[in-house]
Amino acid sequence: MPEEEAKKYDLSSLRVCIVSGMPLRHEVALQFRERFGISPVSFLGYTETACGPAIQPLDGSGKPGATGKMRPGWEYKIVDESGKALPPNQVGELVFRSPAVVSGYYNRPQATAESFHDGWFSSGDMGRIDEDGFLFLMGRKKEIITIAGKEIFPLDIEEALLANPKIAEVAAAGIPGKSGVGALKLAIVLKRGAKATREEIVDFCRRQTELVPEEIEFRESLPRTHSGKVQRGALKELA
Repeated sequence: MPEEEAKKYDLSSLRVCIVSGMPLRHEVALQFRERFGISPVSFLGYTETACGPAIQPLDGSGKPGATGKMRPGWEYKIVDESGKALPPNQVGELVFRSPAVVSGYYNRPQATAESFHDGWFSSGDMGRIDEDGFLFLMGRKKEIITIAGKEIFPLDIEEALLANPKIAEVAAAGIPGKSGVGALKLAIVLKRGAKATREEIVDFCRRQTELVPEEIEFRESLPRTHSGKVQRGALKELA
């Protein structure tokens, strides 16, 4: 909401604002606190759960960038490809179990077998848990970009490119490259009145991430779900 529009409303009674869906950028959280006087609280929820498994402390004492801590009655861990639990601060897939998690998908036995193992639900989210038990999500497992054998999270690329003062929004996705190996595609929304060339973006991306995008698409807006999440998979379909 534009600043001049926001000033029309008296939001002094606002006490708690909960954010869910995607990891909240630290810059946005700071801007929110500056405008409204409270810090947005990150909350982790899934369609497969009756309630969200993790949330930041409501008193604002959580760690910047963290999704929060698991709520009472939940067990969770970060695992590698073989399902082995990883030590603190190592990146892997988040799995959890609780009486609040469904037992499977209705009439979808294959999907149930892929996501549920010995009572544990495989979330499909990649992240890490620090030594204090705070969960940090990195992105969806299926959205990891593989270039030259290296796995890269789209969020890391997007955060780096948002340092460009001309870029309002950006989404990164992995696509089949022209040389037959994985490549990077960027969808970019420029700030109002800003202009940028493909060469300019390529050079900035190289300097910020050491990656060279094979495709760059300038758009008026990014493809999103009804809840506002960026559909990185749609970028692959347009490749």
